Amino acid sequence: MATLAPALARALEHEGVYSNDPDDVGAETYCGIARHFWPSWEGWPAIDACRRYADFPDCIDRPAFAAKMRPAVADFYALNFWQPIRGDLITHQGIADEVFEQAVNMGVGTASTNLQLALNALNRHAKDWPDVPVDGRIGNGTLAACTAAVAKGRAGVVAKALNVLQGAKYLSSRNEKFVNGWLSRVEI
Repeated sequence: MATLAPALARALEHEGVYSNDPDDVGAETYCGIARHFWPSWEGWPAIDACRRYADFPDCIDRPAFAAKMRPAVADFYALNFWQPIRGDLITHQGIADEVFEQAVNMGVGTASTNLQLALNALNRHAKDWPDVPVDGRIGNGTLAACTAAVAKGRAGVVAKALNVLQGAKYLSSRNEKFVNGWLSRVEI
């Protein structure tokens, strides 16, 4: 079964530490947590406390600050992304990592839908495992299909299909400012 720690480490490689880009709909972010979308996150008071220092946002990059924030960041990602994708029940770490990373960047529904589309496309007309409903929620059927794909040695191609779907979504966004960064997440 997959675990959160490696999936989170991989996702955070892409998220960076702190940014406040006026063109980003999330506005101010810390470790990928966007204040616009998550204004009640427990870490914002600590970020705001750094504002009293003349070297803001450099104070946020200090190892002591990162160590202090690590549990709040991990709890946030576990509650809002890992648990909704049912990451602990995905039997292949690479697939779980990819679904989690997509959930973080594109939303749980999109990541779940991408997994369902990939599984349905790769099951050889339901000969290897049954089609699953494409409903954006990872239920028992999706988990069973994923487990079957792994058992048949198809984990790599599932991960590749997930990346293809992710890249297609980025390219269709037409957001030229961010698309190059987003595409760095696509590993084919």
